[in-house]
Amino acid sequence: MPRGEKRIRNAALLLAVLVAAGAAPATFGAGPAPSSRPTITGSPSQGSGLTATPGSWSGSGTIRYVYRWHRCDTLGSRCALLHGAKSPHHKLVANDVGHTLAVDVRATDSAGSTNGYSSLVGPIAGRETPLVSVAQPAVSGSPALGGSIRVDTGKWRGAPKSFAYQWIRCNANGRACAPIAGDHAASHTVVRRDVAHALVAIVQATSRATSRAVLSRATSG
Repeated sequence: MPRGEKRIRNAALLLAVLVAAGAAPATFGAGPAPSSRPTITGSPSQGSGLTATPGSWSGSGTIRYVYRWHRCDTLGSRCALLHGAKSPHHKLVANDVGHTLAVDVRATDSAGSTNGYSSLVGPIAGRETPLVSVAQPAVSGSPALGGSIRVDTGKWRGAPKSFAYQWIRCNANGRACAPIAGDHAASHTVVRRDVAHALVAIVQATSRATSRAVLSRATSG
């Protein structure tokens, strides 16, 4: 392989590994540079409030942030912009129930603008549910090729008795996810097909006859 082609190939592989590691995907060039994804906190239940933070950025001078909320299907596809929802806060309403939500953050400094993308949150539960997610499950470990990642159970109100898991593979922005067949453990070994994708776990909590499933945060960022 010619030396120039080899350098391009190595650079592409490095970029793919960085994206899989969870750095917020962005258009490279002028503008702030992201080092971690925007995050969303709050209980994914109707009537509760969600709060977005912009993640970590470096740039030239003061960095300004604009938030855009999206409502998606349960696995982060068919997302629709919530018109007028431009603040870091969003109160969950009846139309959010059964959907996942995500936020895009546009960071602008004196050199230009760059977009960052949060993990999905949800699916959003209705008001009356005996199991309530109060802290989103998180993924830890090494998301590099051949590494191992693990999801925790998050925090719940309603005392779950057991948990089940399903890993899903998403695009680099943590959207448009699809289940990974047979991957039902709390841990996942990163394979070549995962490179340039974000990885998320569905965590299903069960208490007596009640079950509730939520998405974890995407692979570390």
